[in-house]
Order: sequence, then structure tokens, then C-alpha cells
Amino acid sequence: MLDAVLDAGEEFPEHLGGRLSCGRPIPRRPIRGRPIPRFPTMAVPKKKTSKAKSRSRRASNWVLQAPARSVCPQCRRAKLPHVVCPNCGWYKGRQAIEVD
Repeated sequence: MLDAVLDAGEEFPEHLGGRLSCGRPIPRRPIRGRPIPRFPTMAVPKKKTSKAKSRSRRASNWVLQAPARSVCPQCRRAKLPHVVCPNCGWYKGRQAIEVD
């Protein structure tokens, strides 16, 4: 059927561009007993992705990050940013809470 279309001088539709999805030109005769592809085919994985492979790929996003730290300008100890210093009780340049 395809040979009849090609022999009649007609071209493939413009949106197909006369090429397979891999970029090769559409063959005009069968290759090693395979039928001539009528339309470009989609890519298909050769093998199933194992559970270990897919889970390890997803696990790279599960890594926990250490919380951010800043330095208290009053007592120079590490504290969480935007939080009252648990050591001296200062926040934004003033005494926010009383610390024992």
C-alpha cells in the first residue's frame, strides 16, 4: 500500500516530514523482513525499570537538609534565623523574653 502511494508520486504528510521519530528517513522498502513503518513510532523502553532503580532515583529527593543557622548579635551563639535566641532571649535588637 505504501509503495503504491510512493510510486504515485505522492509525499508523506507535511507534519511527518518524511522521517521517522528517530530522525532517519522513512524507508521505501522492507528492512530485514520488517514491514515498512506507515507513521513514525514512539520510543519504547527496551526493558522494565526495576523497583530498585526507580526507587533509588526518587530517593535522591528525600535527602534531609541541616537547618539553617545564624549568629546571635548579642551573645554570638548559633541560633535559628528569625527566632528568639534561646541563650540570651534577644530578637531584632531588643530583649524579647527573659531567660534564666
